[in-house]
Amino acid sequence: MARTTGRQYARTLDTGDRYVTTDLDNERHEVTVSTTSEHLDDSHSLHHQSADPVRYAHHTYSAVVHVTYRAPRCPHRDNWRWCERRPCVDGDWPAEIDTAYMGDAPARTPS
Repeated sequence: MARTTGRQYARTLDTGDRYVTTDLDNERHEVTVSTTSEHLDDSHSLHHQSADPVRYAHHTYSAVVHVTYRAPRCPHRDNWRWCERRPCVDGDWPAEIDTAYMGDAPARTPS
């Protein structure tokens, strides 16, 4: 899983990561990923925080986005939801990941 920021494949994004997307009026917004879904055609859907101006984005397998922040990963660098199924860590998810997964992170303000 990519740990860098800047231009990255959208398929590398996961819960808590932030990236720049556009709304229907083609205005740019920094949004935080809540959950992800992969589809049979290798496309990727990203659901954002409820406070974000763009709630959902669908990307093809090769789509590139501008990543501004990478959330922490589990000790094995996996998605937290997979760790819960294994489990590989004791205790709860980090608060940052839990808040993002629940869609409760605040909207990013333009800088």
